[in-house]
Amino acid sequence: MTHGAAIGGGFAISPFVGLTTLVGIVIHEIPHEMGDFAILLRSGFDRWQATKAQLLTGLGGVLGASLALYYSKEIHSKYTTFFFLFSQM
Repeated sequence: MTHGAAIGGGFAISPFVGLTTLVGIVIHEIPHEMGDFAILLRSGFDRWQATKAQLLTGLGGVLGASLALYYSKEIHSKYTTFFFLFSQM
């Protein structure tokens, strides 16, 4: 969820910040998700169950991005920057 919030907060600041945040997180997450998938397979999940589990946990990122974009419109822009920086921790 925090990765999604970082991406949403980045796009709320500017398209450039959003894209650079997105690229950084994607580069970080691809090997991470592959490792999680392998762990699920080794722990007894079949491929379909592991895929569903990965997609379900990925929805947390969509939720985080949605919340960040929603609240960036509701809150003054200086708080959007704070929200983006806080989500990077």
